[in-house]
Amino acid sequence: MLLRGIRVLSCETGLAGPLCTRLLADLGAEILKVEQPGVGDVTRGWDTIAGGLSSGFVWVNRGKRSIALDVKDAAARPELERLVAESDVFLQNFTPGWAERVGLDEPAVRALRPDVVYAEISGYGPDGPYAQKNAYDLVMQGEAGLLTLTGTPESPARVGVSVCDVGAGSYAAVAVLAALVRRGETGEGARVSVSLFDVMVDWLGYFPHLWWHRGELPDRSGLHHPLFCPYGPYAAGDGRLVSASVRQCPPVKC
Repeated sequence: MLLRGIRVLSCETGLAGPLCTRLLADLGAEILKVEQPGVGDVTRGWDTIAGGLSSGFVWVNRGKRSIALDVKDAAARPELERLVAESDVFLQNFTPGWAERVGLDEPAVRALRPDVVYAEISGYGPDGPYAQKNAYDLVMQGEAGLLTLTGTPESPARVGVSVCDVGAGSYAAVAVLAALVRRGETGEGARVSVSLFDVMVDWLGYFPHLWWHRGELPDRSGLHHPLFCPYGPYAAGDGRLVSASVRQCPPVKC
């Protein structure tokens, strides 16, 4: 396992943070998930589909251990500080300002573990006018512009999975891995900060260039492609749909 011996302490909830650490767990890291006593991760209450457990919780939390610990309780502080000091990576993805309020911001954590990789996932990043705002997947899909690309000309559509959370968690895992490689070379820790908004803007790919260079807004084209043709489902003689994907250079609009 590539990350055998790496310990991650994660104050996480929802999808983005837990997905990040689940990817690290898949690679062999030891993940200790801190949950609020009596409440736990918000995804625990989604449903009971997975053998009595929440499908969302099971999806993003395999390979981890959990500990119920109230990080705001002074009596729990010694145990919390011990866990921080023993961890190679500390991750948190709670609401803006949470880490500072509970004494788990980067300076506090680094004082306990100088070479720690401190990772945070937020909606809009650590600074700027939206830094203190919460992030929700549907809102983020709209604000980043993803909804302008998804759906049909008549109606926009949300991407069916929580793509903003999944994207941010994946990018954060890659960044943590890079920071661990750098630490192995220099002995120095690092700060990793990933925002859902930045990831979604990056995932827009080449579409912003249509506006920057040609002043064009991309069309919502459903299952077809706005640039390549033929691309998408086409009706066959028996009424069924057949999907074709043919790349032409230069691209031709149909």
